[in-house]
Amino acid sequence: MFFYSGSVSSQHISKNSELTLLSIKNSELYSILDSIISFEKNCGYYSDSLFFTINLRQIKGDSLHVLNIQSNNNMKTAIILAPDGYLYYKEHLFMVYGADNEVFFSKTNKKRKFKYVEYSPNHKKDNVVTVIDILDDSFTIWVYWYVKDHFIFKDKAGSCD
Repeated sequence: MFFYSGSVSSQHISKNSELTLLSIKNSELYSILDSIISFEKNCGYYSDSLFFTINLRQIKGDSLHVLNIQSNNNMKTAIILAPDGYLYYKEHLFMVYGADNEVFFSKTNKKRKFKYVEYSPNHKKDNVVTVIDILDDSFTIWVYWYVKDHFIFKDKAGSCD
């Protein structure tokens, strides 16, 4: 717990990033996303602002893809990490990262701006406290491999109660 006497303020800048809407190309993803959403709805941290990130990595040429799907509530961090696009599935936002996403997703012509607030860590004045984001790692991450046109569940980690 921190105690501070004096005035407290923060320097922040409103920013936005324009992202491309994606559609699901690989129909096997639907059952994976369904099970993840169903699980997350039972977690103590679940709220309407919860969204998901999908990080895709291609390993060993085209023979292995790794998908990390993670629940999240920090939009600023998700946007700063420069997603390749986004999609909505069952009223949940998914931010997608990974240059090889054409195996799983198709790009549409639609774009949307996502707004976030960036706090400046360099803002220092007398009696001013700069607000710094604390990353909350209490969410769940799911790991899947995609091998020979099939998904294989590999691991799950998190603190869902």
